[in-house]
Amino acid sequence: MLCRGWSVAIRLPPGWAMERRDSVVIARKSPVEGVFIEAVEKVAAYSLWEVAETAMRRNVTQGEPDRFPAVFAGHPAFGYEWTDGVQWVLTWWLELDPECCARVDYANGTVGRIREQADRLLPPIDFVRA
Repeated sequence: MLCRGWSVAIRLPPGWAMERRDSVVIARKSPVEGVFIEAVEKVAAYSLWEVAETAMRRNVTQGEPDRFPAVFAGHPAFGYEWTDGVQWVLTWWLELDPECCARVDYANGTVGRIREQADRLLPPIDFVRA
């Protein structure tokens, strides 16, 4: 269960493994390739953009992330492509309802940008109301 009755379903390709911890789901193909999904409860008065930007300011320490509008698992989302200084990371923020949003991070150990490859590399992910 993520938050407020939402859960995540990941159709894992062969070679991937999944682990669940409270409001976090981690799916890994290897030590450097994986998807990290975290539920974030938010106050309805704050917009998804405010929540995402606040969190990304804490996480991105190497320059500015590339920001892009997106649709993730059927939900409008804010996307970020950024580097932690070692690898490139894609992050999507999506609002599941006014008080629950999800953060999805994908990294694969690549030194170069990975946004154009995301549809091919990510396992199918759905968010469902439990």
